[in-house]
Amino acid sequence: MKITPASLLAAGREAWPTIDLAPEVVAAHLDAHAKRGNVVLPEHAADFYLACACASGNEAAARVLDEIVKTGLVKAVARIDARPAFVDDALQALRVKLLMGDAPKIGTYSGKSALRKWLGTAAVRTALNLQRGKENEKREGLTSTIGQDVARGPELAYVREKYRDAFERALRTALAELSERERVLLRMNVVERMGVDRLARVYGCGRSTVARWLATARDNVLVIVRSQLRDQLGVTASEVESLAAALRSDLDVSMARLLDPSPSA
Repeated sequence: MKITPASLLAAGREAWPTIDLAPEVVAAHLDAHAKRGNVVLPEHAADFYLACACASGNEAAARVLDEIVKTGLVKAVARIDARPAFVDDALQALRVKLLMGDAPKIGTYSGKSALRKWLGTAAVRTALNLQRGKENEKREGLTSTIGQDVARGPELAYVREKYRDAFERALRTALAELSERERVLLRMNVVERMGVDRLARVYGCGRSTVARWLATARDNVLVIVRSQLRDQLGVTASEVESLAAALRSDLDVSMARLLDPSPSA
């Protein structure tokens, strides 16, 4: 079922009766996403309505989103750094990014996945960026054996072999958490070797749009992979960055194998 402005308005008002948006605001927001090739899934219509309201500056919607951030994303951030001060800083930075400025980030939510899942990915990315900044300020070197392994540049084969299983488990999780369109897009790109121009013809949109979709999908994969590696190996964010950099050249090969639908995959 295709989402229309009327059905979106109805779903939003049913889920969020205290948030009232003018029909023309909803229609304009839906049309803007449609022009970028985004299709709102019916099951996420209410979430899309909430995001639209936040992007338009609706105060009631902002309060709802703020509550979701404060109560629903603590665990996602704490996976990066569980210190209360760090969690508070990361969540505050996320709120600013989502709601402030001429083009608030919440306006990019497209309704392809649940809003809480989308926010969770944004929270992890924000926390990783914050952690990276703090570690750069401290100028701390790598302290674990991972840092020592990666530092032995000529022995990257050793690094790949030692951490291959952890990397593959993390990558499987990341691919499973992508939207269906992102998985299909990556499969056509890395398995079927379809370039940006051909993908643009398939999707009937501009090559810059497809390039942006691919970049976003890859970014999402890397964010989740880093988070999973941190959980599995119990290391710092900077160590994960070094390990991810060492393994990044294997990313397309591993994705191609995991995304290949053939029986031999």
